[in-house]
Amino acid sequence: MFNQPLSRVPAITLGNNLQVLQLGSPTSGRFNQPIEPGVLPASITKLGLSYEFNQKLLPNSIPPNVTHLTFGNRFNQSIKMGVLPSKIKYIYFGNMFNQNIKPRVLPDSLETLEFSAFGEFKRKLKEGSLPPNVKTLMFGHIKRLIFGHDYNQTLNESFHSLVNLEYLEFGSIYNKSIDVGILPSHLKTLVFGNRFNQFIKEGSLPESLVSIILGTEFQKPLVNQSVLPRKLKTIHFGDCFNKPLKIGVLPISMEQSLTINNNNCNINNFSNNISIFPSYGLKVLVFGSNFNMPIEPNVLPNSLTKLDLGQRYNHPLQINSIPRSVTHLELSYFYNHQIGVGVLPSKLKSLYIKGLFNQTIEPKVLPNSLTALVFGQFFYNQPIADNVLPSTLKELKIKGLFNQQLPPYINHIESLELGESFNNFNNLIQFNNLKYLNICINNNNIISLPSSITILNINYSYNSYNNNSDNNHNQFRINDSFLPSNIKVINIIGNPIVELPLPPTLETIYIQNDNISILKNYDLFYQIYDIIRVIDCNNKTKIKHK
Repeated sequence: MFNQPLSRVPAITLGNNLQVLQLGSPTSGRFNQPIEPGVLPASITKLGLSYEFNQKLLPNSIPPNVTHLTFGNRFNQSIKMGVLPSKIKYIYFGNMFNQNIKPRVLPDSLETLEFSAFGEFKRKLKEGSLPPNVKTLMFGHIKRLIFGHDYNQTLNESFHSLVNLEYLEFGSIYNKSIDVGILPSHLKTLVFGNRFNQFIKEGSLPESLVSIILGTEFQKPLVNQSVLPRKLKTIHFGDCFNKPLKIGVLPISMEQSLTINNNNCNINNFSNNISIFPSYGLKVLVFGSNFNMPIEPNVLPNSLTKLDLGQRYNHPLQINSIPRSVTHLELSYFYNHQIGVGVLPSKLKSLYIKGLFNQTIEPKVLPNSLTALVFGQFFYNQPIADNVLPSTLKELKIKGLFNQQLPPYINHIESLELGESFNNFNNLIQFNNLKYLNICINNNNIISLPSSITILNINYSYNSYNNNSDNNHNQFRINDSFLPSNIKVINIIGNPIVELPLPPTLETIYIQNDNISILKNYDLFYQIYDIIRVIDCNNKTKIKHK
């Protein structure tokens, strides 16, 4: 690996037009030589230093036109004022960097400063340490400007000087009180990590804030109407939050998203006119994993368009429990109650029914507006009677134990996903509008597919394929007799036998990297290698489109 003094590298090797230079990998590179002033071409705009690099930098060591500078994981040297170029916009420090950053060391041009998500940086940032043009500030894991996971220092007045800062995120262990006047006045998004559990002081959140996420352990009460900014549109409460939400605490500006995990929040103690919810504007409401209080009629605001009942909600829904405005509804994992006629809104477009639900669905329960219906991974296995599924339905997913006959009157659907237990393929060929199909095959049954299918996902669980055996005649076969005449993409999980010829319309075959029916069949592979795409065997993602 390269580890030569740069003074020995002929200038012609680097060239005067070089714009991007990576001196070894930031995670494994060995380069660790001093960078003398003026050695690197002035044309460089992006410079990356290797994993091992840990040398003092001098003025002009970094070319003057560099805008993006990346340090490797071993770099842990103090940086003096005047070392970093005045045009720099992005700096990344690796795992071991843990030096004080003195005022005016970082140029005013800097917009993004990133510390490794798993780094050791634990220093206090003094007033003036961060330049005023930094736009993104984030403590903890991943994304643009990141302070290490262990950062847990009290913020001081230097943060208020970041007049362009719009996004601030704290890491997992951050748990310090934030005083009034500390957060920048233009901040829009604030994200706290899991351990944050401090009282939010009145006036500590800037009025510019539109989104706030409170971590898992937050369980302090919001004491009055002045705690949350009046322009706030989105708030997420964590799993441990169990304090009453008082009337007026949630601002009337909320129009995007509210997440409540609180199992003790009785949302029914108020009339429709005096509610904990904003009277208008709120569009998205998410109940978290612990919420399990009954939702009485006319309690939720009529402005909602998306409602998620979380994981544990298991109370029968009544007419008007779900506002008429809701178009996207997710029932909880534990929900297992009969759904009555008129309970679901007439404008509902998508319905997601999760885990434990195993109730018959009667005619007229599902509204004629419904276009997407999803049953979860587990217990649903009820016959689908006539006139149950609406004619508007385009997408149907039924997973888990479902193994009932598909009703022929839904042959208009365009997307169909069936689970591992399903083997009632008899009338599948009648679905002549189907474009996308996901099926699981565990035997060598003859399956006839409609010619309209263009994308096919096959999960084949019978994996006894042996390239040197004559016993593969019982294996399921993929060839032009099985595949639809308009097929473009197939995604294969498992080892069914693939045979030539294949339909001429076929453009791509996705296989796992543990596939042997193709990868070990060299004669076949070399004839179709140009349309083969190999993906990680741990990636079970279904291909929805090319």
